[in-house]
Amino acid sequence: MAKLNLTKVWIDKELTKFGSNKVGLKTKEYGDRWVSGFAKDCKWKEGDEIEVDVSESPTKGKDGKPYLNWKFPKKDSGNGAVLFHIDLVERKLKEDIEDLRKRIYKMERWIENSMDKTVAKSVVLDYPEYEGQPDFGEEFDTEE
Repeated sequence: MAKLNLTKVWIDKELTKFGSNKVGLKTKEYGDRWVSGFAKDCKWKEGDEIEVDVSESPTKGKDGKPYLNWKFPKKDSGNGAVLFHIDLVERKLKEDIEDLRKRIYKMERWIENSMDKTVAKSVVLDYPEYEGQPDFGEEFDTEE
């Protein structure tokens, strides 16, 4: 298993027949060489440090060097895949929480602005005091 520091991440938008995306990585450790693999819902970004298994392909590129492939560690070699999925969930939750904070802030500003406008538009009616009893007519006379 290798720790890689990502300098560039490319994720193919098309899914494979297995529902994964092709993911190409450039890393500090491998310089200008791409390290390719597959992942579902990959959220890696430049600057992330990841742990994956890297191997050389028997196929060689135009430069004569073998292609580099990455894959998640086998379950018996540790818990890298589990940690990867935990990392994905944690990032998604942080993004969702930040989105909710922004929405709450906007709603609070909207409520404050609405209340300011309502208070500004409200008119205090100054009715004169009524002296005596109101006359509602014969229909409402309670005296017999």
